[in-house]
Amino acid sequence: MTSLPFFTSGLQFDHIGMAVRSIRDAAGAAVEIIEDPVQRVSVAFVDMGGVRVELVEPLGAQSPVCQSLDKGQTLLHVCFRVADLEQAIAAGRRHGLHRLTAPVAAPAFAGRRIVWLFNKQFGLIELVEDAGEPQPQSDGSGYAAVPDAPTAPKARSHVPDRPQGGN
Repeated sequence: MTSLPFFTSGLQFDHIGMAVRSIRDAAGAAVEIIEDPVQRVSVAFVDMGGVRVELVEPLGAQSPVCQSLDKGQTLLHVCFRVADLEQAIAAGRRHGLHRLTAPVAAPAFAGRRIVWLFNKQFGLIELVEDAGEPQPQSDGSGYAAVPDAPTAPKARSHVPDRPQGGN
């Protein structure tokens, strides 16, 4: 298989991001929801067929995710862990990836920094600083189990239910 040398060695797949109008409707009540006011989204991590998926819900009408949902675009991004964020940004730039934002601490990654890159051919790519493997949840997987599964962890944070029909 051919390897695309966009970044530095040590690049590790972390997750794909999928837009949803309601995390609760998509994943049930047991999933942990994390609000990120800087990104203007709420997120939750779930397992989908062995793939780590970040469900991304708009946090208000000004969320950048609203535009994707209005277009029917639910697959948002792919995310990779990198050991050195600045080095990965520079390497990506050499390969035609444009930085959209400055690195910022993200609540969904325990304060580790993320950055958004874009390329017309490959779309939106998120990079997150690598701090080792994801912290395991109660089921040991590193992300929430699917709803109604016997190992589904209890939510550790609470986001009030959103009114129906308004989002």
